[in-house]
Amino acid sequence: LDPAGPGARAGPTALGGHRSPARVARRSQAARGLSPRTDRSDGFIASEWIREQLTRKLGQELPYDISVSIDMFEKKKKVYKIYATIWVEKDSQKSIVIGKGGDVLKTIGTRSRLALEGYFNRKIYLQLWVKIREDWADDEESLAAFGYSDANQSH
Repeated sequence: LDPAGPGARAGPTALGGHRSPARVARRSQAARGLSPRTDRSDGFIASEWIREQLTRKLGQELPYDISVSIDMFEKKKKVYKIYATIWVEKDSQKSIVIGKGGDVLKTIGTRSRLALEGYFNRKIYLQLWVKIREDWADDEESLAAFGYSDANQSH
């Protein structure tokens, strides 16, 4: 879902400026003539942006069984309020996602918020929770609740 394209990174530019993920996303979409709209729900898009930031931040430490659900997506004129839960299967995985003193979760939240602001072209209030649901990856009801049912898969 990285609209900035492969290799795009936030950080200093060669001219001494600074580029944010949101700014890179907006400019890249405009330059390539892309519309930020899709047939997927805004909640689904938000969960994918958060999942991408989890992958980027955690890399090899990313728990295999991890999912993001959007608990509430409230659209106001000037701000979108998004409340999301990151689901893991074990307490040890929860500790990895949160990090020492919450630093990992804070980084994931900030990066996700910036990317979402670029995508939706709105201010974003993002609240993330990390919760444990044991064996959710082997439970059909949980898989369906997270959008992984057979009906949601394209063939």
